[in-house]
Order: sequence, then C-alpha cells, then structure tokens
Amino acid sequence: MSPDDLTLLVLAKEPVAGKVKTRLTPAMSPEQAASLAKAALRDTLETVAAARGRRRILVLDGNPGDWIPDCFEVVEQVPGGLDARLAGAFDIVDGPAMLVGMDTPQIRPAGLAVEFHTLDSWIGPTYDGGFWAIGMREPDPSVFPGVPMSTEFTGREQAARLVQAGMTVGLLPIQRDVDTITDARAVAAGAGASRFAMEFDLIKSTQVWPETDQVYDSALRFGETLHMAVADGRRVELNVHRWRSQPDHADHSLMQRCQGATLDIGCGPGRLTVELTRRGLPSLGVDVTKTAVEMARQAGADAVCGSVFDPLPNEGQWDTVLLADGNLGISGDPQKLLARIRELLKPGGRLLIEPTAHEADEVIPVQLANGSAARSAVFYWAHLGPQAARRRALEAGFHHTESWTADGRHFLSFTSSLVGTESVTS
Repeated sequence: MSPDDLTLLVLAKEPVAGKVKTRLTPAMSPEQAASLAKAALRDTLETVAAARGRRRILVLDGNPGDWIPDCFEVVEQVPGGLDARLAGAFDIVDGPAMLVGMDTPQIRPAGLAVEFHTLDSWIGPTYDGGFWAIGMREPDPSVFPGVPMSTEFTGREQAARLVQAGMTVGLLPIQRDVDTITDARAVAAGAGASRFAMEFDLIKSTQVWPETDQVYDSALRFGETLHMAVADGRRVELNVHRWRSQPDHADHSLMQRCQGATLDIGCGPGRLTVELTRRGLPSLGVDVTKTAVEMARQAGADAVCGSVFDPLPNEGQWDTVLLADGNLGISGDPQKLLARIRELLKPGGRLLIEPTAHEADEVIPVQLANGSAARSAVFYWAHLGPQAARRRALEAGFHHTESWTADGRHFLSFTSSLVGTESVTS
C-alpha cells in the first residue's frame, strides 16, 4: 500500500477564545491564544491537503469555518474523552489511515507519507510523552478506549495497546507540541514561514514587556537582583549572587554525589558545570538563554543553548542529571520535565534535585523582575518543596535513595531504576 491509498484525518477543536490553548494564558490573552491555535490548525490542514492520500477528513469539535480547505470532509467528533474521540475518528474509515492533531504546525507533507508494506501501524511521539500522529493499515477503534490521555506515559501506553492488538509498530520522528509559551516559542522558531510562526511574532510584537530571557540576561550580566513576581503580590527571591559565584559548601555536597557523565539542566552561568569538569566528570550545561551559555563557556564549561525538551546530545546515556536551584520548576509541568529526564538518563542513572527550601506544591504564573524594574512575559513555574518534589519524582517512576540538607538547602537523590533502598540523612 502506498501513501496514495491513505485516508488522512485531522482531530481538532474549533479555535474559540477560552476553549483552546488555555495554558498559553495569562502570558497571552484568550483571544491571542485562540488566534495562535487557529494559525496552527490552518498550517496543519494545509500540510495534510498537500500530502499524498486519497481522502482527507477533519474530525471537528465545534463549528466549521472558511479556514477549512475545500478538499476536506468535515465530521463531528463523538462525545467523550480523547480516547473515545480517537476511536470515533477511526470508526468512520476503512483501509489505511493516518491521524494527526492540530498542535504540530511544523510538520511537512513528506512526514505523513508512510507506507504499510511491512508495518501494521505508525505512531509519532512527542517530547512530553504523548503522540502527535497515529496510523493503522487496518483501523481498529478498540485500541483507544481506556488509554490514559494527557500524561507523560500516553504515547508509550498507546504504542503498547497497538502491540497488544497484534500490530507491528513504526515510529515517526519525535515532535514538540504546543502547550506552553516555551513550547510556542520553540515551535515558532522551527516552523519557518508558517502562519504559526508569523502569528506568534505578531503577538509577541504587541506585548509591552521584554522577553523573559532579556530580564534574566540583564541580571546575570550585571549582578542585578532578580525575583519572581506572583500575581497575588508574593515575591520569590532568586539568588543571582550564588549563580555568579564559586560553588559553596552546599553545592559541593551536591556535586560529590554526581557520577559519570552529568547533565546540568538550567546551568545558568555554569558554576556547577565548570566545577564538575574540573573534577574530571564529562559534563554539559543546558540553558535557554544565550548570555548564560556564553558565561558558562567563558568560564570553561561545555554548554548548549536550548530547552531540555529539545533534542540533546547523548540522550539515554547520561549517568547523572542535575536540577539545582529549584529547576524542577522549569516549564511549570514537573511530570513532563521528569518524564523527559527519564529519556535522558541511562537505566539506573541518578537524578539530583534541589527543591525549594520551604514546603510548597503549586504551579503558578509568574514574571521575572530585576533591579531595573523590568518585568518579563508571564510564564508558568512550579514551586515544589522537599515532600512535593519527592512525591512527583516517585510518581514519575524514580526511586528515592537519599535526602540531605546543607547550609539550609535541601537536596534529594533518585535513581531511574526500581532498585535500591530509601534513606534520610541530614
């Protein structure tokens, strides 16, 4: 069977303000989030329209509009959860079919040109553990009901269900879907001259605050004070002085537990990565801002500029991953971050976490604010104290091996395997 025999399905919601891309607010208004969702959907529909196939169907939750290409049939989604809606989509087709969602405007027609000569099914994983596409030579709606959706294990569970149904499974290239502002920025950067990229740039140009990395960069370069401003008036002070200084006693207590090749996520100006390299451990720092990476490299660290959710060197081969300085909060989605770390670590690898010093368990919208009174865009951050961090890591499949404190800072150690014993030390 060639790609010309495919039925191509798109599962989507009508882009209505307040009903789509709600996690992009409050950094964007509901109207802006809906506009960005519409751009992503139009890009996806145009890609599917240009791809090889015999039939194209939009399985829609909502009302159709003039943004739908003429070549699409429009079918209403069945009620129920995402598993039921996926089953309903495959229930209306016969012959080989491929379904994609509306959150990957970066895909291209060639990426959908799958063949079923030797494989019964295909699945396209996403970095957050879900999937962006799924196809079957002989559609079987029964593979969807009961699969837990919107978790870091969804893609794995869905692939397992295909295997349980007796199908051979091929993997499409991994993609990043759009859930958060960080996701939107990264996808826009890689989506070329797409509607999504242009709409994101337009929305960004209307904002009156600087980019998050500009406020952060200024604090790093000039040693300015920096804090997270919470909507309810709270301030969470950030220790820029520590980041710019040599490692202290507590830092050394953390680094002495690193083993083998170590990945320092959110490395900042590189104080830990530099010291680990000096100790002879192969180490790599990762940070989203160019200034931080430049400072780390100037200090002697090996560092890359990018998100932890982007492709990184030596995935699945790292002996240790560091989340120091509260960096479990990155992305505002601890489970997504922890699932990603499991992909980066080798089996039995070590995860070292520094949670917030006080007990907390919240994901909140914040802004970075520096000593010059500049404020960043709003973004989500997770504040997790020792107990909450430990619980989240256990839920993600890590095994807790040690807890300790040093100079008032708390640290946790985990392994990515299910062996070992728990201990609590001080």
